[in-house]
Amino acid sequence: KIDGLTQTTKELNEEIERLKAALAEQSVKTTKPQWRPVPAAVPVTQRENNKPRTTLKPSNVQFGTKPGGAS
Repeated sequence: KIDGLTQTTKELNEEIERLKAALAEQSVKTTKPQWRPVPAAVPVTQRENNKPRTTLKPSNVQFGTKPGGAS
């Protein structure tokens, strides 16, 4: 019984090695760049928040008319 299990284990290990090799081959083929988190050593450039945001407001609002003056 043990000999049989040892043989099975050996076969499974061989299959694992085969799959690992196939995986390694596959991962080499994929040219898509992998997303990696930016290392903490690289500082993230902060956006200046001191400038107030200017909101665009219409100079005059006329109700009942289509925008763009085409009525």
